[in-house]
Amino acid sequence: SDLPGRDSATSYRVSNGAAQEIPIVGYPDWPAGMIRTSARDFAQFLKIFANQGRVGGREYLSRRTLDTIATSDAVHPDTPDMAVHQGLIWILTETAHGLRAGHSGLEPGSNTRAGIELKTGAAALVFANVAGNPAIVPFQQEIIARLLDKARQA
Repeated sequence: SDLPGRDSATSYRVSNGAAQEIPIVGYPDWPAGMIRTSARDFAQFLKIFANQGRVGGREYLSRRTLDTIATSDAVHPDTPDMAVHQGLIWILTETAHGLRAGHSGLEPGSNTRAGIELKTGAAALVFANVAGNPAIVPFQQEIIARLLDKARQA
């Protein structure tokens, strides 16, 4: 369901170098799109994957399901990087620190990115209420990388 207006971020697009407010939009493109959540609630979702399917002593995903999610599909994502593979739900990337599961979303006025290092359970997410700026994706990727680096050092 929709979030009440007072809990929703204002969406923007960048046009001619200036941010322009736009209404929150969405369209059903199942199995993706139209998730309406806060960063705090989405972090709870990430905990399930980061904690081997369990949160607060309760199992939400079995080991078998987690293994299925972390298994590369025969379909290769549209990228020249051979270290990137498609898993169930997540894009899987082989890194120097092990397998990283990631997912991103883009709707008019929003851009999201999440990453989980499956070996360590470190997870990070970045929500932005702007789209249309070509610098946002590499910026978000850098934030995710730095957060995961910090988590590894903790």
